[in-house]
Parts: sequence; structure tokens; C-alpha cells
Amino acid sequence: MTNRKDYVPQNNAEFERWFKNLTMYVSQKCKGSKPDWDHIIQRELDALDDAYTDWHTNYTPTLKPHTTDLTKKRDEARGRAEKVLRQFVQRHLYCEPVTNADRVYMELPLRDIIRSEHSSVTEGVEWYFEIRGIRQVLARFKVLGASARAKPERYTCVVAYEVRDASEPPPERPEDLKRRVNASRTPCTITFDETERGKKVYMAMAWQNERKVMGTWSAIQWTYVP
Repeated sequence: MTNRKDYVPQNNAEFERWFKNLTMYVSQKCKGSKPDWDHIIQRELDALDDAYTDWHTNYTPTLKPHTTDLTKKRDEARGRAEKVLRQFVQRHLYCEPVTNADRVYMELPLRDIIRSEHSSVTEGVEWYFEIRGIRQVLARFKVLGASARAKPERYTCVVAYEVRDASEPPPERPEDLKRRVNASRTPCTITFDETERGKKVYMAMAWQNERKVMGTWSAIQWTYVP
């Protein structure tokens, strides 16, 4: 694995190989009625597949003599692909149930192997819901009790959530929430499927440092999926 700070390969041929491998691995882990990974909704899986298809479609013509116009289209497609990729990796591939063994296979950095003095996380999370549009819920978060500080340096905010029918009992503990994403900035935007509209989404948050040490969970809050 590369020791460069940026895990995304710079060379286009290497980027093609790496992107394809990651996309196929994610697809394999998320398929079936009882997938190994059940924390990623289909809409975001489709967005990853579409990003790879867009990139591959524009990359392939440049493998033979080509015009500068095709080079420009390839580079633009790569820019679009990297934006989707980086967001997907940050949100879904650095939280459970994804393991370090999975990250090694996908050639992603192992972020828990980091020099750090932070052996505990004492800060709490203060947050609230914000509704802006159909099928989207925003969660704005900051350090508990802070006036403006969004998050501690080098921390991510682990957002645990689950959608349930209004007739179902609410979850008892944040650990019971099945879906998780890592948010590096506020607000965290969660997009839901059409079939989830009108149901209740339960959510809780906790800080996590570079060593994957987590702080105390916030209380569970809920709202309706718009």
C-alpha cells in the first residue's frame, strides 16, 4: 500500500484498477437479502456505480491515440468520480461493520494505526435535526456546550441512525441503531429511499478520534422522513 498521504492513485491506469476493485468489493459486500454490510442504502451504492461507469466510459477512449477533447472529458470524469469516491469512503468505509481487513483489500489507509496521544474522548455531541427537502434530513452538530466550535480537531462525528415504521417500538440504545456514517463536517446530510418517506428515523451521535476511540453517545432523537 502506498505511503502517500492521499490514498487515491494519481496515475490514471492505476486509478482505473483501484476504483474498479473498490466498487466491485463494495457491491459484493452489500448484495443479497442478508448482506455483510447493511449500513449503506441502495441510492448511495448506485451513485458509486454510476461514478465508476462515467469514469470508465470516458477513460477507455484515451487508451489509444485520441484528441485533446477526449483528454478533457476523461479528466472531467475523473474529477466527478473522485468527489463521489471520497465522500463515499469517508461516510461508509471507516465505520462498522467495515473492518481493517476490508480496508486492506480496498487499499485504504488504516486510520487507527496513527501516532496519537488521545487515548480517550471526553467531549460530548450537541445536535439537532433540520429538514430542507424531500427524502433528506440534515443533522447539525457541535461540541456539547461550545458556542461555535463545530468539532474537535482530527475527530469525526459518528452518526448512527435507523428508519422504523411508526408502529414499531423505538430503539432502546444508540448501539441498537443499524446504520452508521462518519461525518467530517456539519451538517451531516442523510438521503433516504422513497419507500422510507413518512417513517420515523432515529439518530444518535458520538465523537471518534484518529485511534477509533469513541466518546459517549448522545441521546437518541427522532423525526419523520420527509
